[in-house]
Amino acid sequence: MILMWSCSVFLTLSAQSQLKYEKLTTEDGLSSNWVMAMFQDSYGFIWISTTNGLNRYDGYEIKQYLPKLNDTTSISGSLTTFIYEDIDRNIWIGTWANGLNRFDRKTETFKRFIHDPKDSTSISSNSFVGWKLMLEDHSGNVWVGTDDGLNLYDKATNTFKRVPIGSELNGTNPRLSRLHAHADIRAANRIRGIYQDKKQNLWVGTDWGGLYKYNYETKTFTGIFPDDKDIHSISHTTPGGFAEDDAGNLWIFHFWDGICKLDLSTGQF
Repeated sequence: MILMWSCSVFLTLSAQSQLKYEKLTTEDGLSSNWVMAMFQDSYGFIWISTTNGLNRYDGYEIKQYLPKLNDTTSISGSLTTFIYEDIDRNIWIGTWANGLNRFDRKTETFKRFIHDPKDSTSISSNSFVGWKLMLEDHSGNVWVGTDDGLNLYDKATNTFKRVPIGSELNGTNPRLSRLHAHADIRAANRIRGIYQDKKQNLWVGTDWGGLYKYNYETKTFTGIFPDDKDIHSISHTTPGGFAEDDAGNLWIFHFWDGICKLDLSTGQF
């Protein structure tokens, strides 16, 4: 038994020692060493968002995409955040404060989507803070989360529709105020993550505004909040990321309070 365990440990350590790492930095052509997100697209390219521009790596060379003065076909901002590829293989890039961008592979240019306070069909905010803020669901809806609201994108018209979220936080909510003083409707509109599970449930995480589940029949969101009287309630109002295992559990990480596991068959945390 001891011999078998020793051999297992040796083989594991031996395999780990054979791992080889490559490092990409500004010396190799990366626009910044401060990386915000990475994504591999359907063509195999690695996209890297940084605090100073977007990068595309083909395994040999890095190509930088930076804002250019007076060029509206360049990327709209240098501090890039999330990266997403839609079913049409378009690459989308969010920025910290300069709007949303769609990359045209043929022309190597960007189409900018910028918030216009005078246009209700524009994106609701220019700020994107999170890792997965765009998703096309099983019904073909394209959801886009910003730092000030959730949106549905219309491909045909290149316009956006605001989606109400956090209605439970309107007015006074003594229970939430006691547990999390920051929980209000403004917090519910600071979107931090969007996910659809294998059962086709749509989930939206926010920054201090709670977790939300979408009802496709009523086209409304229901908020899920901590309950200090229920040990099986969600632990915090800051869900930001999602992962699903093979046992039917949805794992949700919080920015301030660890990880929760939701049993999708029972709806219990």
